[in-house]
Amino acid sequence: MPILTLLIDEMTGEAGYITRIEAFIDMLKRRREGAGIGEKPALFRN
Repeated sequence: MPILTLLIDEMTGEAGYITRIEAFIDMLKRRREGAGIGEKPALFRN
């Protein structure tokens, strides 16, 4: 199960969080497209 951890404080800019969330969503989409149900993600295939 993919997990994205974000540490938030008053000095961190919003743009950095948006970029991280967008990258995480893109990774999830690629992972879903690359592996069918019950298959390992492409990264772990032999």
